[in-house]
Amino acid sequence: MISNPKNMTIINSISEVEASFDRLYYQLSETAFKNYKLGSIKPSAMTHRDGDKVNQLISYELFNIIDKRFSVKEKFLLNRINQARSQALNVARQGDIATAEQLMEKVRTTWDINQVSAEVNLLYKSFQAAAEAYLDYRRSDFAQAWSHITEAIITDAVLETEYGYQVLFAHRLHLVQNLVRSEARGGRIKEAVKLGSQLLAYLEGKSENLPFPVSWDVHLIANLPPEVISITFNLVTNEIALILAGKNLQEGQELWKIIAEYINLEFDDAIETYPPAYYWLRMKQALFNSNLANGIELISQFLAAGRSQVPLLWYTTVIDLVKICNQLHLPNAAIIKQEIANDVVHWEDFPKQFLSLLNN
Repeated sequence: MISNPKNMTIINSISEVEASFDRLYYQLSETAFKNYKLGSIKPSAMTHRDGDKVNQLISYELFNIIDKRFSVKEKFLLNRINQARSQALNVARQGDIATAEQLMEKVRTTWDINQVSAEVNLLYKSFQAAAEAYLDYRRSDFAQAWSHITEAIITDAVLETEYGYQVLFAHRLHLVQNLVRSEARGGRIKEAVKLGSQLLAYLEGKSENLPFPVSWDVHLIANLPPEVISITFNLVTNEIALILAGKNLQEGQELWKIIAEYINLEFDDAIETYPPAYYWLRMKQALFNSNLANGIELISQFLAAGRSQVPLLWYTTVIDLVKICNQLHLPNAAIIKQEIANDVVHWEDFPKQFLSLLNN
């Protein structure tokens, strides 16, 4: 058989293009790995979890209101019930759900609405519903968790509008964020991504609606410190990152379509307001839109910045680097994976569920 010179030329041209891309990806991955090493040794600026900052703000503002408005008796009753509830939640976090339920039942039966004002009872109702939602979550009763969180959100809105508790708007946002996690754990992945994306769009000021029967007027955001909004944006992005971390390319692209319905990352100045999370979202956009070279460059820059502000997003980006090197069968893939695996054992806050992703 006589070879067709024209066909051979085409084959050679294709091979040259593929070799060119291989060289490009190898060079980009080498730069990304060098930036990973630089970022991994940068000191962490975080002294405590971002979620704790929001909780501290809510607690501080509520304490000031309660201290000024309520009688000594009401303050005593609230403090006692809050301590009992906290004990139940701490036991639940340790995994002893049966004991936690017994302790929570004491909270329910101890509270007497006849001893307090309507305002005090609303405060009890809001935080009790939120606590009940956490027990629902730990029992894997995700439908009931949604119901309890909706109750807490509605009660918060009443306290905001009728009693001036503007700080509880931060509590509302926190509760919606919790629902994103609950929906994901309940296997409602698309619903979790949709809710998280809706919340991000709302925080950006691009939407005035969330799927709960209360007002979400955009002016409510202005009542909170910008840091709280920024922290919440980061935390919601974390929830989305945890969902995407275990997904293959096809699954990730399907979920990204949902995100893209709510967030426009092409021409937006929000990156100045939410720099780490927004940058991470743009990186994922490039990867899921098959703009691989740009995606690796963004990975490289993100890793160079270090993990101080958003460690979970940084860790998911490390996983992305390993996965891409493996998928492209790059000659440095095994070395990069091994060195990162050696580093992981020294990171106390590295998510345990990522270990299996790293080893795949």
